[in-house]
Amino acid sequence: MRILCLAALIMAMAGCATTKGYQQKLDAWVGGNEKALVESNTWGVPDKTFQQSDGNTIYCYKSHRIETSPTEVYTNSRGGTSILSGSVYERSCETCFYMKQDKIIYHYTFKGNDCLAREQG
Repeated sequence: MRILCLAALIMAMAGCATTKGYQQKLDAWVGGNEKALVESNTWGVPDKTFQQSDGNTIYCYKSHRIETSPTEVYTNSRGGTSILSGSVYERSCETCFYMKQDKIIYHYTFKGNDCLAREQG
């Protein structure tokens, strides 16, 4: 029962955000340029930059956060007490954009349990 409640809480907090929605968000950047990426409020300056031997560049962004659920105490009608201890959840996402020499984004990758966004249309 506790797992079911926890799953419902996580889904409610995510606001129906999905990996598919995140992919849609990134798809919109394909064909865009480095300047727009770096100047955007969403991405900004990358956490890591890699220069490939063919002259292409990779910009990687990382996010990391910790979520907690509270400890819950239940008392039944007979005065018995049950305690459900809180939990800690680590959430992260790494997103990398691949750019050709002309600084146009042609590909991306992402990994992590927090690579989520609301689906479009």
